[in-house]
Amino acid sequence: MKSALLAWAGQERDARRDYRLDIFLPVKMLWAGTRRSAQIINISLSGAKLYCAVPPSPGDLLGIEWSGRLVLGRCVWTRSHLAGIAFEHRLDEDELAALAA
Repeated sequence: MKSALLAWAGQERDARRDYRLDIFLPVKMLWAGTRRSAQIINISLSGAKLYCAVPPSPGDLLGIEWSGRLVLGRCVWTRSHLAGIAFEHRLDEDELAALAA
């Protein structure tokens, strides 16, 4: 019973989360008056996980630039050289599909 409940809880959590595309995409992170290199490790319609030498702090506003596009967001968590970014505006599905191509 306990394992069935845990499996159900895991499915429920995953069902609410946006699909994440695992990707290695070099980007520029505009943050604290600087322009730094970073890599998107995974991305969804609502946010991204970044690898960066110096991550922003939770709550920091920043921009992520790639292929002539600038997406604004806020850092929601950091761990070592990783940062979770919530986008100010969700990407549309065509934008995410273009990254997968």
